[in-house]
Amino acid sequence: MPAAAPRIDTRLIVALQRLHDRRNPIAETHRRLGIVADHLSLPRPSYEQTRILVHAIRRGEPRYGPGELLLDIAFRVRPPEAILDLFVD
Repeated sequence: MPAAAPRIDTRLIVALQRLHDRRNPIAETHRRLGIVADHLSLPRPSYEQTRILVHAIRRGEPRYGPGELLLDIAFRVRPPEAILDLFVD
């Protein structure tokens, strides 16, 4: 059974925001996100979590903000240099 993460790493959420294209089915976006997760040596998110996040993106809900980034830095999930992600589009 492949590993699946209960909490999706913020790097994958950012990748999902960039990978998402309404013209592609969510399953295709999920497959592409799995490739990114493998490349980053992170657990792949479940299809259900990907689907929930894609629907949130389609509704325009922000899923990755400064608070989440700072929390990740505080818990050493991300390096302090990740703060620069707030200023890069």
